[in-house]
Amino acid sequence: MTMEGKARKRRKWWIVGGVLVVGAVAWYVLGLGPLVNFIVRTYGGSIEQRTYKGDSAANLKSIHTALMLYYDSEGQFPSADGWMDATLDRLKTADMADTETKKKLQGPSGGTNGYGYSYNDAVAQKVKSEVRDPSRTVLVYESQDNKWNAHGSPAEETKKSPNAKAVTVAGQVTTLADVPNKSPGQAP
Repeated sequence: MTMEGKARKRRKWWIVGGVLVVGAVAWYVLGLGPLVNFIVRTYGGSIEQRTYKGDSAANLKSIHTALMLYYDSEGQFPSADGWMDATLDRLKTADMADTETKKKLQGPSGGTNGYGYSYNDAVAQKVKSEVRDPSRTVLVYESQDNKWNAHGSPAEETKKSPNAKAVTVAGQVTTLADVPNKSPGQAP
C-alpha cells in the first residue's frame, strides 16, 4: 500500500472515531440514555433490580445529593417535617426497587423498622445564603430518633452520640463532634 493510501485509511479511522465521540457526547447531552431507559422499562424490557448495600457515609452522601437536587428545583431546603418525603424520589434509581431506595434513609440506629437519620431544624426552608458556614453546618445526621421525617437539633444528638456521622450543607461527611452545632445565623 502506498503512503497516500495509508494516510487515507488513517484519516478514515480518525473520522469514524470522531463521529463516535461526537455521537456519545450528543447522546449524553440530549439525555437520550434516560429516555431509552424509560422506553425499555415501559414497553416490555426489564431492568434487573439490584439490592442496595451502602454504609452510613454512602447514605449521607446520597441524602445530601437528593437534598441538593431538591434545593436546585425548589430554591430552598425542604421543611423539617417533610424532608424525607421531599427527597425520596430524588434518591431513586431505575435499577432499584422502592424498598431498596428507602434503605438509603436507614442509619445505624434505624435497623429494619426505622430510619435513624434526622434533619437539622436550623436549615429547614432556608436558602444557602442564610447558612453562615456551609462546611460547618450540619444538614443531616445519624440519630437515635428513627422515625420517618425525624428532625431536631444536632447539638442535642451530639450530647448523646458525639461520634455519630453527619453531612454538612457543603457535602462533607464528618462526625457531630467535629462540627459546631450553631444555627445558620449564629456566630461560629
